[in-house]
Amino acid sequence: METSFSPPLDPCTYDLRIGTVGYEYSEWEGVLYPNGIEKETYLRLYCERFSTLELDFTFYTMPKAAQMRDILARALGSSAGQAQFQNQLIQKLPVQEPSGRAPTDFSVIAHSSLTHRIDPFTWSRSLRTFLKGIEPLAEADRLCAVLLVFPFSFRYREEERRYLDKLLKALETYPLAAYSLAVEFQNAEWLTLRVIEELKNRNVALCALDMPRMEGRPPISDIVTSDLAYIRFLGRAAPGVLTASSNSSSIEEGARNTEEGLWCPDLYRYKSEELALWIPRILSMSAQASKIRIFFGNRREGSAPLDACTLAELVRAAGL
Repeated sequence: METSFSPPLDPCTYDLRIGTVGYEYSEWEGVLYPNGIEKETYLRLYCERFSTLELDFTFYTMPKAAQMRDILARALGSSAGQAQFQNQLIQKLPVQEPSGRAPTDFSVIAHSSLTHRIDPFTWSRSLRTFLKGIEPLAEADRLCAVLLVFPFSFRYREEERRYLDKLLKALETYPLAAYSLAVEFQNAEWLTLRVIEELKNRNVALCALDMPRMEGRPPISDIVTSDLAYIRFLGRAAPGVLTASSNSSSIEEGARNTEEGLWCPDLYRYKSEELALWIPRILSMSAQASKIRIFFGNRREGSAPLDACTLAELVRAAGL
């Protein structure tokens, strides 16, 4: 993996792709997939619509090489325009890229043993197992990035700083080097000039977040620290609805109990005006990064693919 980040000389030479966090959701039938279709065909149909995908099952289950080879086999069988959808809503979803575009690439969320359940004695072994599992994606030149998602409880303290330094150094020595690294800090303590400069020195992307506003969480930003700009839309709080507690370990822990003042952000559907406010930020980031990857994690009721297509239309309209 290359080190030291410097912006591209030509601000127009960048690769911008928009996709979703995960794809294997039956509730997307009637939105992205035809009703009653076999789940084995989800990925092929996804790849006909989107040119990038963030795999999140790797956070919950240690990936295996056989799984990744299966994903590649299913994704490689796609060709834009192949499926003839009958559902009217599906027909309204635009194909993001013209036929002949580069095949769908993948970003992979690191396993929880590397970010949430860290054992100082076994994490290095977990890392080797994780990297071995995603190796087929790298070998096929379809691995865009590895994303480290750190919870709110991962604070800017000496122990955590030392661990992050060791983890990044270990990842930088991964022999299949044609991929990028990105980190997501859900605690605003990490957004310091020292951290930002160190990420630039290591050419590690700082993930920009659009998420419910909570005390101690990072604000929306367009900071670029790598040749990859990485953005995740995780949903917002609806008016009159309380947001999740800042004491929770992760914003992606699943459904919350609204009676307790909690809320599940992946139920949120972005308004076009809210997404339009991101266009100047994306434009600014495109002048500094050669690749931009944007993912929507508000998966409930098909919001993620719908919002991804809305943003893609706004990006095209802006000439990006």
